[in-house]
Amino acid sequence: MLKQNIRLGDEIEDIVAKVRGIAHGRVEYLDGAVFWIIQPASVEYAILAKEVHSQDGYCIKIGEGIRLEKKRSILGFNADELQE
Repeated sequence: MLKQNIRLGDEIEDIVAKVRGIAHGRVEYLDGAVFWIIQPASVEYAILAKEVHSQDGYCIKIGEGIRLEKKRSILGFNADELQE
């Protein structure tokens, strides 16, 4: 199988568990194993479905998903801009 270039924000599917959603996290362990954290769509736009952790080898890219124009800092402001 060809190695896909899955990126955070892509719409992906775990072909074994049949779960489809947005890749909103990536975990790489010391042994080299890679897992994607998939956030499925909400149920009736009200209840957020539980995220799923899937092995990289089971995931395929479905679409471009979502992209943020500008990344926000964790604290809500950019400390670099505050320096003079």
